[in-house]
Amino acid sequence: MSEGSTAFKADPNWVTGTILQIVVAGISFLASLIVVLSITLRRDKNVSREMSGLRKNAYRRIIFGISIADMLLSFSLSAGVVLFTPNDAPQFARWGIGNEKTCAFNGILLNSGLQLSPMYIGFLCFYLYCKTKHKMPDEVFKQRFEIKIHIFIFAVVTTFNIAAISLNAFNLIESGTLCSFASKPTGCTISPKYFGECDPDIEKATGNLILVSFGILGSSFLVIVFFMTGLLCHVWSLNRIYRTISTRIGSNQRSEPSPLPNLRDLNSNDNSLEETNVQDAPNGALVGRSADESSHLPNLRDLNSNDNSLEENNVQDAPNGALVGRSADEIAENAEKLRKLYVRVSITQAILFVGAYVVCNFTYFYFAIANTIQRNPSYFSHPLLRYFQTISFSGVGIVNILVFTRPAISNLRRLKPDYSWFYCFYLVLLNGGEVPVLENVILPHAAFAELNSVPFGIENEASLGMSIIGDYRGSYEQLSENNAAYNPEENWGYVRGVRLVPPSGALRRVQSNSRNNESLLVGSLDSFPIESQFDCDEDMTFEHIY
Repeated sequence: MSEGSTAFKADPNWVTGTILQIVVAGISFLASLIVVLSITLRRDKNVSREMSGLRKNAYRRIIFGISIADMLLSFSLSAGVVLFTPNDAPQFARWGIGNEKTCAFNGILLNSGLQLSPMYIGFLCFYLYCKTKHKMPDEVFKQRFEIKIHIFIFAVVTTFNIAAISLNAFNLIESGTLCSFASKPTGCTISPKYFGECDPDIEKATGNLILVSFGILGSSFLVIVFFMTGLLCHVWSLNRIYRTISTRIGSNQRSEPSPLPNLRDLNSNDNSLEETNVQDAPNGALVGRSADESSHLPNLRDLNSNDNSLEENNVQDAPNGALVGRSADEIAENAEKLRKLYVRVSITQAILFVGAYVVCNFTYFYFAIANTIQRNPSYFSHPLLRYFQTISFSGVGIVNILVFTRPAISNLRRLKPDYSWFYCFYLVLLNGGEVPVLENVILPHAAFAELNSVPFGIENEASLGMSIIGDYRGSYEQLSENNAAYNPEENWGYVRGVRLVPPSGALRRVQSNSRNNESLLVGSLDSFPIESQFDCDEDMTFEHIY
């Protein structure tokens, strides 16, 4: 290095930018760590220990992968400011206390997190696409895709890191805050006059590795856009069906009103559901749950303990203050509101997946290309741009968590309007990205049932919308766990005891035989046969999700 190297002007905003990087990356690391621990240590009720936590479904495993990637990236950004050797260049290595091995270790963590995060987000988009459009059960998805994709992702990242280490490509970058793909000696790409000529072999290797890294990031972005676009096309096609169904419901109920049975009549006898048909359950939106989970819904015997209570009041707790016994105009209006909500939520979530990726990675692409082509640190003269780059790149984990927890937070706030957003975010985070099971919450029914209430025999995918919006637990996990339309028949279950019967729909029990405990269920679920035989108990019933 020549004596004139001291004339080089270092970044005047380095200290502020570095502290900001440590703080933002540290917060992101802690948030991802909470998600990882909550998923790993979670023990689901009425589920064996072997089927809890990560083993439960693909959704949790993918979220776990995203969180691990965020932890690797965040840790490398926080600790990277000290893991390089202080002998690289005094102008850059201000806080370095490490050596070449710690620098390479930091580069491995950074590169692993940087590559794993977008690939797992693309994996999540593919999973949502399979669950919504193709209604693929979790077990089928696991056997056909999940294991192979996990192996592919880890193989790509491992091979990439081995190549980088063997080529000695992990070195201190010119910002002096971490080790990544960089030429050696540090600063040679900025001013060979001051810092010496770059090693030609390392310079060529880093250039090729950066191109491969761009290819991985770009391919992940295309995967995200492709499957989110496919999901939106599917949503739009369903929206047209919903609009037709909603209009038909309104016109049919205006011309032929059919009052709902009184809840006291349904429960006048302990075996009333064995003697009469259980009607009016939403098409494509029934689910059998465990007795423990179902305990959050009121029992009809409890509701009917006062003979006059149900005579004097309609059953409430429907969204938007709707009542079970409503006029045709109110039903049509609520169905139309739900249709618009379904489209809005789906579009918003797709835009957030794409937008979050662009915001978090745009500055990385920009500065990487600028360093490679221009070889000029002129961007350091713009502190606002430097701070934006630090926050967006260091906060990848925070942004990802906010995006994939958004549906759960929205649903929790619908259940608990008095909860603040931050408290809901805290509860969802502790529950691994899912809405926690709440005590003493009577779930709303009616307004979410209208859109499913189609004439018998109409093929409809109404449960898709309800699942994307989320049921009372409110996460994309509901695409597989509690939604009957996304489970094979053998996974359907039942609960003991008479429970609150949904107000309207097209799936019902038409035959019962208490001697052999069998009932025949008929319906119009497009993913199942019209007639299916199930084992059941004497006072079996199903509960719907919304």
